[in-house]
Amino acid sequence: MASILETLLAHLDACNTAQVEAAAQASRVPYHTVAKIKRRDTLNPRIATVQRLLTYFDEARPRKPARKSKTTTTEAA
Repeated sequence: MASILETLLAHLDACNTAQVEAAAQASRVPYHTVAKIKRRDTLNPRIATVQRLLTYFDEARPRKPARKSKTTTTEAA
């Protein structure tokens, strides 16, 4: 099972610079702090920082729409 830091790093690794900036702004974490976490310069970030960023990624992730059940119709001849 991945730690919450490993989960955050996976999210950050999938982001380009503009996405990292958006995550920092939306989560109210300074951009340079997020950048240092992404570069692994900060190996043990504060839990509050990690939680804010993970909350952002959880809320920003697109949700799949609920599947509609397939119904078959019969045509009258």
